Amino acid sequence: NCAAFLHALSNRLLKADPRLAEIADTLSGATRVAARDREGGVNLRLVPLKSWDLLSKAEIILRNEPDWPWLPLQRHGQGMQSLSVIFLFQAFVTHLLAELYEPESVPVLALEEPETHLHPQAARTLWSHVSKLPGQKIITTHSPYFVQHVPFRDLRIVRLTGNGTEIQWLPPSFSAMIPHVAALDVTVANSGGLLTYERAGQTLTVAGKLEDTVYRNLLTCYGNHPDRAAIHGVLRQLRDRSLLFMSDEELRALETFARRIRGEIFFAQRWMIVEGQAEYLLLHGLGQGLGYDLDEHGVSVIDAQNNGSPDTFAALARALGIPWCAVFDGDDAGRGYVSKIAARDFDAAYVAARCKTLPAGDLEQQLLTDGLEPDLRQVLQTIGQADALTMDQPTLEQCLRAYKTRYAAELAKRIAADPALAQRMPQAFRDAVTSLRGLA
Repeated sequence: NCAAFLHALSNRLLKADPRLAEIADTLSGATRVAARDREGGVNLRLVPLKSWDLLSKAEIILRNEPDWPWLPLQRHGQGMQSLSVIFLFQAFVTHLLAELYEPESVPVLALEEPETHLHPQAARTLWSHVSKLPGQKIITTHSPYFVQHVPFRDLRIVRLTGNGTEIQWLPPSFSAMIPHVAALDVTVANSGGLLTYERAGQTLTVAGKLEDTVYRNLLTCYGNHPDRAAIHGVLRQLRDRSLLFMSDEELRALETFARRIRGEIFFAQRWMIVEGQAEYLLLHGLGQGLGYDLDEHGVSVIDAQNNGSPDTFAALARALGIPWCAVFDGDDAGRGYVSKIAARDFDAAYVAARCKTLPAGDLEQQLLTDGLEPDLRQVLQTIGQADALTMDQPTLEQCLRAYKTRYAAELAKRIAADPALAQRMPQAFRDAVTSLRGLA
């Protein structure tokens, strides 16, 4: 049996080193003193008497590289210890859950910032391991690296506001409770799968945006109902909530294009949407020059052309309750961005307040119109354009566009260090930075 095996194992270990037997003989002197008239003895047990005691003394040892020494888990860093807890949970679920609880038991794992002490690459890969764990996972995190790979619909943004704790997410559908009427069955059947109705719970569900035609049909269904006013109010709220819907197709596009920034933007207090990298650099420099550091105040600048579509980010901000503003070029492309945002069911006055365009055209045209030509020539000379001070203006414009990111980076440094230069930047940019203060 197990006890006999452990006894035999202990004796073999004692015989393996004669010094252990000598130690036991020396210790037996204690029994001679205590027993007085009877001879006792001491035996060393190198293995516990009970198998459970053996397990309780077991510990995890591991090494990160084949040539490194084995070390107990507590001798490793906090990051490795956190990871080990996750895999210990997996081992528990796999081998002990069904035995200790009911066979149909489902585990719930709650983790607080499991990415702590992990380097960015490890934090990014952590999600793939956590997602494979069985059961429900509830994880809090402040890591943009960890969030990068979490599916959008699995995210919950928790904020403490003046109204208490608020949670925003991107639901695939929206539901409301309304009583059943015969006419409702026809409207649901003709909705092309947009609507479903569950009679037992009297729950109407819309899997997407509730279009105006379908919405009006629903209102008509209850035109003669005694509780018409209350039901119409519920349907109106359902329609308004459905405007927050983000389709799977759009979210897949964001998974592809916006992975680099998606972790950062979900932790931001406000968003500023611009076209490209040049504007991204200039806005950060301008914020510092105007005494409103964007990072310090929780503002994410989204260069939408490199990460998706501006209207998608505007709709995403609305769905997640994140205040936003935008600045675009005043050319056809910039005006097109504003039109696309307006088409996402935003109020016209709201779009006019949140979206600004450069009146002179694109970025370079606006900078030159605002009298920044001498500064731009100096910037170009600094980044290696030897003839920057003498080239004609058409050539200057071409040169600026050819070295757009490089000149923007140098100009941003100068703006950040010179408040007077910051005050000469395009009015639309300055107004946007000013509007961020208290933007809700």
